[in-house]
Amino acid sequence: FLQFTSDIIEDQRWLLRMLMKEKGMRYLMIVIWIVTFAGNLQNPAMPFFYVLLGMSAFQIGQSGFIMTAGTLICAPFYGWLLDRKSAYLALLLSLSLCGLGCLVRGVGASISTVYISAAILGIGGTTFETMSLAALARHFPPSSRALLVSGFFLQIRVLGIAGRAAYPLWNYLVQSLMQVSDDMTRYRIAIGACAVPCVVGLFGLVLASKNLRGLGLAPSQAAVGGGVGGALCRESSEGSMEQLQPGAAAAGAEGGGPGLDSRKNMVASSILLTALIINSMMTN
Repeated sequence: FLQFTSDIIEDQRWLLRMLMKEKGMRYLMIVIWIVTFAGNLQNPAMPFFYVLLGMSAFQIGQSGFIMTAGTLICAPFYGWLLDRKSAYLALLLSLSLCGLGCLVRGVGASISTVYISAAILGIGGTTFETMSLAALARHFPPSSRALLVSGFFLQIRVLGIAGRAAYPLWNYLVQSLMQVSDDMTRYRIAIGACAVPCVVGLFGLVLASKNLRGLGLAPSQAAVGGGVGGALCRESSEGSMEQLQPGAAAAGAEGGGPGLDSRKNMVASSILLTALIINSMMTN
């Protein structure tokens, strides 16, 4: 068990170093962390906001259905945008719609406004994390993508839990510093404020566009070394990739090559399964 835990920590540290190594990835991950934490800050207030707005359980369900349907319908478009045009454009579009949807929902005074915000979030707002993961995966070697997916989900879920847990402190600060005693007003502030990190992240991605050019490359261009993926996949001057892989020294010594061995795959799969279980529990 100790060795298993040590492998998990080692792989996650390696992944974090790789994500922080290139400026483009570093800026994108910082935006993802900020948006994820701040976006989950509003979640504890959401049910109470709906109830005070006069929504029934059926209407709340309709809002969720609209958001899900929008995501399903627009998913092929985002896939086409990622593969054929620009991952960078897909990220900007998704993040813009996320901020707009949160703002509309926060300032809305009717149930129909909630439906409109759900449609906006479904069209693009809820896809930002998926778009980010897809953009990052294109620039990682195939042998490390399982680790990237599991580690990405682990980071997102941990930040999501932290964001929800921070709501009592947020609520206290709004009451004490802003002197807001009305429940509905506090809920609106929490929900509407979710647009702020989206706007900040959007401007951050625009200002860092030069460092994010690699995210807009076609897959074939990235494959020949024209981006972060090329940097990660290229062999070193000694003709070895061992320095670029987690635990690769041991694998190389055993003749296993630079990729993740079966134990690493098991570790990555276990992390991913744990993240999915936590996500399912929090969703339900």
